Amino acid sequence: MKKILSILVLVLMFGLYSTSAFALIQAFRLGAVGQDSVAGTVYATANSVTAIRYQTLESPVGTDYQVTAGYTLYITKIVWMSNTSGYQITEIGYGDTAVPEQVAAPTNAVAVITTLFGVAQGTQTLEGLWTIPAGKYPYMLNNVENVTIMVFGVEIAD
Repeated sequence: MKKILSILVLVLMFGLYSTSAFALIQAFRLGAVGQDSVAGTVYATANSVTAIRYQTLESPVGTDYQVTAGYTLYITKIVWMSNTSGYQITEIGYGDTAVPEQVAAPTNAVAVITTLFGVAQGTQTLEGLWTIPAGKYPYMLNNVENVTIMVFGVEIAD
């Protein structure tokens, strides 16, 4: 019971309170995942200044985020903030290399989710459960400029 409460506190503290996050808690309850297998919660961001550029997520800001070796990142919540009008298409994925804001994709890029938003100059939240494998660099690709994304999740041992 103590393990479940610890995870629940982490989830609520870091805003990982989506249905998918509670599915992770259920996995702990069933004994499928031990508390010692959690590396920690993850909060990573990317800020697109120029349209149609790949950008590695950073955590902390200024440091390219790479999923810890031997762990899988489970993303439970993605928040988009935009100051640009028009439809916005955002892709979140991962690759073998970190990339600054550039036209070229990361090596062996794999798209995990692609979204379309029609609301301009606002904030959108998407909850779900997406996985990024160990050792990979998550990235964002956006079709417009001035977009910031925040990704929330947890790393769990493979």
